[in-house]
Amino acid sequence: MSKALIDKYCRLRQDLDTLKTEEKILRTNVFNEMNKKKVNDLTGSNGYAVKRITSSVYLVNPLLLYRRIKLNDFLKCVKVSITGAKDFLPVAEVLKISHKSEKTLLKVNL
Repeated sequence: MSKALIDKYCRLRQDLDTLKTEEKILRTNVFNEMNKKKVNDLTGSNGYAVKRITSSVYLVNPLLLYRRIKLNDFLKCVKVSITGAKDFLPVAEVLKISHKSEKTLLKVNL
């Protein structure tokens, strides 16, 4: 059963990858159509509809936050990216001062 299970899972992942690629192309076409028509809603048949929704994300300026609060409070708020830290310290040094967390996933070779 395990070979059949793995085969089925890998076929599904391959189908998902294909669907993601197709969805990305269609999404771009829908946005282009909305822009061309200067609308935020488009309807299809069978009651299908697509609406453009814009959301905002706020990013705190770390320096301005640092200037407004106590150092200990600032350190509780801030996260440093490994990529950013490697711009200033050797990789080995960054890893020494980093906390390791793990994430488990399945890698599929298609």
